Amino acid sequence: MALRLRDHSGLQRGEQLLLSVILVLVAAVKPPEVLSQRYEPVRSPHLGAQGAERWCEIRGGMLATALDAESQTELEAVIRGTGDSDWWFGLVIIKAEDDTSNGVAVWLDGTNASYANWAPGEPAAHAEACAQISAQDGAFLWVSTDCSRELPFICQFDDQNTLACQGTNATLTCLQGHVLRIESGKFGRSSPYLCLSEEVSTWHSTAFPSEDVCSFVNVTDLVNGLCQGVQTCQAASDSTLFGEPCPTIGSYLQIDYSCLEALHLSFADVVVRGENISVYIEWLLSNADSNVSCSVSMGDGHLVSPYLLSQTGVLSHSYTRPGVYTVHIECAAGEWHSMLDRDIAVQQPVSGFTSVKCFLPSNTEPEPDCVLPYGQNVTLEVHLSGGMWTVVLLWCGKQWKCGYNFVLFLYKSSIKQYFI
Repeated sequence: MALRLRDHSGLQRGEQLLLSVILVLVAAVKPPEVLSQRYEPVRSPHLGAQGAERWCEIRGGMLATALDAESQTELEAVIRGTGDSDWWFGLVIIKAEDDTSNGVAVWLDGTNASYANWAPGEPAAHAEACAQISAQDGAFLWVSTDCSRELPFICQFDDQNTLACQGTNATLTCLQGHVLRIESGKFGRSSPYLCLSEEVSTWHSTAFPSEDVCSFVNVTDLVNGLCQGVQTCQAASDSTLFGEPCPTIGSYLQIDYSCLEALHLSFADVVVRGENISVYIEWLLSNADSNVSCSVSMGDGHLVSPYLLSQTGVLSHSYTRPGVYTVHIECAAGEWHSMLDRDIAVQQPVSGFTSVKCFLPSNTEPEPDCVLPYGQNVTLEVHLSGGMWTVVLLWCGKQWKCGYNFVLFLYKSSIKQYFI
């Protein structure tokens, strides 16, 4: 590694500096998980509007809605710079009842569009069509067009709302350490546009049945029995389970849920082999049973099961080998069941350096004690005798920092160095 020793402390070229090297431990663990984004642009395959909606529905979503200016801006952000100018989203144009006005814009869930971002002259008069987002002179405007046109499209996946057409599964997912709480479950139909069979030629040919032969029924209790209190669940959209409230054009399952934080796990990100560490466990659900039963795996073959706690607990453990380990914990109390993984980095005790050598360009022999002329280029050779994931700080003299940090990774006695 070559560097030039310099700072702004008033030293003159040729003055002598003592170069010191200091070690600091850093962690090398996985970042926390996050849920996927709300909008997902699909550039391939290009599909007609109804085919695009089916593509989104199979994956638990629907074509995107832009209910206000903020969500319109979010839509624009995910398609800007993709190279495609026209995109399907979840707006359909139906003929006005008086047959003289412009078409009426309706979202695919059956609600009227109160917010609009139409291009001038849109939607076209007397139109029965679908709406696309079209890039025009730097703006993203809504344009009505034929529903059969094949375009890229934008799906919408709401973190805590899921839709499942009949014969598919609704997937409910929370982050690790969180559990599902079912807010509502409905089976049936409130929109003539969602979850239609491929035999339906166009949205506009769909006649929505009257409420006495097609409606939503409340299935919250049944979904509760399937999914309440776990991290991830799949609920089948099945008329044999829920009945068939809309026999003429079929039903779909719609579930609203929330995610409650149930479990918290904390310990140092990086530790030294052989030292005792404390693992703190906290159960966060106040309405749980008085005793929570847990199983704790430290990742090195050590398992504590069952481990009982009321709300909080502390485990002690010592690792005998260096490496990155995944601590896994599962806890259950009544209907609630939560699990959580977290990595810990275990390193050899950092015992210093086998050698630190400093070379000037003109010399093949190292400078004694790393005393170097200020302003000269210098090559630094560092050999670490033990430890991993170590930041090396360079100090010049007693008060001047050289301005270089780098990380040393020691694996099987080989050294890789990275500037940070």
